[in-house]
Amino acid sequence: MFKLLLILFGAMVSGVYTIIAIQNGIGLFGIVIGIVIITTIINTINYRQ
Repeated sequence: MFKLLLILFGAMVSGVYTIIAIQNGIGLFGIVIGIVIITTIINTINYRQ
């Protein structure tokens, strides 16, 4: 349950970051950063199992 919340939180944070980045004209770079953030969070969760 906690892991699911952490994944959802990570997705939400990176989603918000991506929207801000697109609005600021960063676009693709923001999306890449978002994907990296999600991947890092998921890897951290899997490592702790």
